[in-house]
Amino acid sequence: MEALRRKYNCETSSHSFGQLYLWRKNLQLKLHLQPQLYSVCGPVYGENAWLFPVGEEEAKVCFLKELLQTPGLRLTNLRQADVQFVQTHFPDFFRIEEALGESEYLYDRAEQLSLQGKRFAGIRNHIRRAERDNALSVEPLCDENLEEAIAIAEDWNRLEREAGEHGIRDDGVPTEMLRLRDVLNLHGVVVRINGEAAAVCAGYPLNDTTFDFSLSKLRENLPGLSYWAKHALYESLPEHFTTINAEDDVGAPGLRTMKYQMRPSGMIHMFHAVAVE
Repeated sequence: MEALRRKYNCETSSHSFGQLYLWRKNLQLKLHLQPQLYSVCGPVYGENAWLFPVGEEEAKVCFLKELLQTPGLRLTNLRQADVQFVQTHFPDFFRIEEALGESEYLYDRAEQLSLQGKRFAGIRNHIRRAERDNALSVEPLCDENLEEAIAIAEDWNRLEREAGEHGIRDDGVPTEMLRLRDVLNLHGVVVRINGEAAAVCAGYPLNDTTFDFSLSKLRENLPGLSYWAKHALYESLPEHFTTINAEDDVGAPGLRTMKYQMRPSGMIHMFHAVAVE
């Protein structure tokens, strides 16, 4: 899968092995893998709903022709280039809908580190408050603090929190991600307050320059702590990562507000293609 994704320059988090594997249970995903193509299906959007395939052009055309034989086809997570593909090869077969909750947030790492200018004044204030109110320290995520990181994720999982569209929640996903740290090539940090583990932030590479920031959990939602922890993660990344993909907001208003407040430098806008019956 990852070889196909990289070969065909699919830079989205939604199509990555890590994302699809970690969400396979919550979204009831089933993998369809061919030598030149892959996709997954799941019942969240209907019995004939499929992630837009990644792969060779002719293989995708043949695959979509086959899917169109079954009524109710919906393709999800199309980028603008994928919309153009559908409109070129299947004119008048699909209705295109914008999928705001699936659009992915991109951040310029250099901007997020420098936090210069009025756009970032709010973030700077949050970070200063966290530093003023707490004795903070940071360390790399490693074998020695892995169980503490998992405990933070599981404590967060027990809190009342906002669900996304279709009731989507990440129950169990952060814990499994941390358990699969070596498999996913996970890079992260653990933040301590007065020596006690208080937050964990982590993610994994999407390509040579883009880092998928996929995990941010706090033991307690203290003012400014999430901003300080994110900044610590960005500082810890190898220099070759220039872009942060903070994934989508699953349609949750609170998460959407927070991701906009982090001042994205761009978006990967996502769409659905719904077969016209």
